[in-house]
Order: sequence, then C-alpha cells, then structure tokens
Amino acid sequence: MNFVVILAGGVGSRMKLNIPKQYLVINKKPVIIHTILNFENNPNIDGIIVVCDSSYNDYLIKQFKKNNIKKFVSFAKAGVTGFESTKNGILEASKYINKDDLVVIHDAVRPIINDFIINDMIKTAVEKGNSCTSTELRETLLYTEDGISSKRSIDRSVVRKVQTPQAYKISDAIECYNRAEKLNIKDATYINVLMLQVGYQIYFSSGSNLNVKLTTPEDLLLFKNYLKSIKK
Repeated sequence: MNFVVILAGGVGSRMKLNIPKQYLVINKKPVIIHTILNFENNPNIDGIIVVCDSSYNDYLIKQFKKNNIKKFVSFAKAGVTGFESTKNGILEASKYINKDDLVVIHDAVRPIINDFIINDMIKTAVEKGNSCTSTELRETLLYTEDGISSKRSIDRSVVRKVQTPQAYKISDAIECYNRAEKLNIKDATYINVLMLQVGYQIYFSSGSNLNVKLTTPEDLLLFKNYLKSIKK
C-alpha cells in the first residue's frame, strides 16, 4: 500500500493573508483540496493522512465530502516545526500500512502535480527504497558567503533542485527519525535532508518546474493561470 502524508500545518506568513495559504479558495476549492485531488484520483495511492492544526479538522471533513474525497484516513497533529509535523504524519501512517509499504510526503501548497510525477516517484521508490522528485537547474549558480557578492560559480550539472512529493519505505522513514533522535538532530525541515544527515542515499525521480510551492502572491498568480490553461 502507498499512503500520502499531506503537510498542511504552515501559517503562510510570507503571503500576508488572514488565513494559511493552503485554505485559500481558488476556483471554488481550497488550495489543499486541489492538491489532495491529485492523489485521490491516482490509482497508486491507497490512503491520505493530513497533518494540520486541529482547528481545521471539521472544515476539511466538510470539504472532503463536498469534493468526493474517499481516500482520506485520518488527521495527524501539526508540530511546531516542519520536522515535527512530518514525523507525526509518518507515525500516523504507520498505523495503517506495513513496514515495506511506501509513505509519500507532500506539501499541501504544491497543487500542480500529475500522474506521471506520482507514478514515476512510486516506481523509483519501489526499486530503490526511496524517491525524491527533482529537476535539473537551468539558472547559473553563484556561490556567496555574504549574500551580496560572489567570487566563483557552481557547476549546475552536480546540483539538483528537489521538491515534494517524496516517497520512502516507511520502515526506513521511522528508522531515520530514530537515528535523528539519537544524534539530537531536530532542525531538518524535510525528511530528504534528514535522511542524508543520518546516512541514507537519496534517489531522484521526475519532477516539474510547474510544481511550485505557493509561497508568494506571484506563485498564486501562476497557479490561477495554470487552472485557466487546463480548462481550455
């Protein structure tokens, strides 16, 4: 089985909205529903866990019914940090799937994904044990120590831009957090960084430059334009 953990605990301070951006309604649906429907409609996903502030549970349940979302299984409590939220979601998923099954981690505010991305990620994770969606970098990279100047460039051929969704064998994901506790590591926002810190190797699957994390008003404009384009 493959369960997805949707991370929806963020407050969206950079967007300067009166509600977290994952609950912003666009085209009659909250962003989080746009995101979840990608997994609801994919046959390789068996269950959905949502990590969020519990004050949104009732609202989300109403939205799930309204949008015919049937794969929702349960909520997990959002932590103070992304580290805690991801861990809580993984532990909640572990109640429902076996140790060799996959847990997929995805940001609630990344609604522009498709079946190809999800399927390629799962295929790679089944073969390798984990998978992180990624893309090549197109821009020139400059190394800086002071944030205002640079003396050298970085070869972009040795760098990848990584995204969610990411998939992990759930026994490895749990072991990752166990190792992190022993090493007193608590500051890794994403599990892929944490996996590297505790000694795992990460494998890449196909990502997309459209798969933006909605962080700024410009990102919202991109998403609105994307929705218009797929309606044509």
